Amino acid sequence: MSFFALYEEKSADGEAVLIDVRTPGEYEDGHAVPAVNIDYYAGDFQNSLDKLDRDGTYFLYCRSGNRSSRTMALMEKMGFHEVYDLAGGWSRNEERLRTLGE
Repeated sequence: MSFFALYEEKSADGEAVLIDVRTPGEYEDGHAVPAVNIDYYAGDFQNSLDKLDRDGTYFLYCRSGNRSSRTMALMEKMGFHEVYDLAGGWSRNEERLRTLGE
């Protein structure tokens, strides 16, 4: 199942959290409406992740997929059970991300 199909399925059940790990400036320039911004480069990044429910379902994206794939690996090490990364990030999926939540 694709990232978007799975996100839509999980969000319909209220289970999905979409996280944009880009900088606040990148986020302000455009983001998926339901996405929360947790800046990968912020000094408290890991602490922000640590506050999340490890049993939640998380969908991650960044600009190209690099930061989000690293975040997914970190979250898995931290004990998160269901984390998905958007290959190609915002760069390849901007149009589709902008329509989420409409």
